[in-house]
Amino acid sequence: MILNNELDNFLKNINGLTLVYGPSASGKSTLAMQTSLEISKKSKVLFFDTEKSFSIDRIKLMNPNYEKLLENIIVMNVISFEDQIKKLKDIEKLVKIGNFNYVVIDSFGIFYRHALPNLGYKEVNKKTIEILKGLKHVVDLGVPVLITNQVYSDKDDQIKTVGGQMIRNFANSIIELKLDPRKIQIQKPEISEIKFNICNSGFILF
Repeated sequence: MILNNELDNFLKNINGLTLVYGPSASGKSTLAMQTSLEISKKSKVLFFDTEKSFSIDRIKLMNPNYEKLLENIIVMNVISFEDQIKKLKDIEKLVKIGNFNYVVIDSFGIFYRHALPNLGYKEVNKKTIEILKGLKHVVDLGVPVLITNQVYSDKDDQIKTVGGQMIRNFANSIIELKLDPRKIQIQKPEISEIKFNICNSGFILF
């Protein structure tokens, strides 16, 4: 789809709500932008940016025709947990009105974590589940949704996604990006592993 046939086949097998998680610099935002550019060749993309990760300079390196492709990508900046709730509250209606064919949230968990000290787990989880239900309704329309998420290490030094099992339960596909060496570990729907590298154009699988 983007750089080689292996990546093409990899992305075609990802449907529904896809969770991509991994440590900093593992390629989450790169994959989010790369898939958005590819889909924007034929369809409209709605990209929610919570970390100012949608970089025009990076986009220029990915595709020389970026100006034309950006006409089909609508980027919405998110500045807080409350803002995220507000902008995603009516996501199904927004997708229908805008005729979007792909939705990206990069990343989903940053404001979740920031909201916990003030609102507590119960309230934050309740609001997060409402958002996730809305995203599943978008998936039911046949529109794929990609969520990137941060990670942390638990007391046993195990890597966990922010939001825990809750977000994973809603996902149709779960992908972990590994560093040193770079690997894509697909955990759902079927377990597999792919080595990759990142160049100016984005992901290359091998």
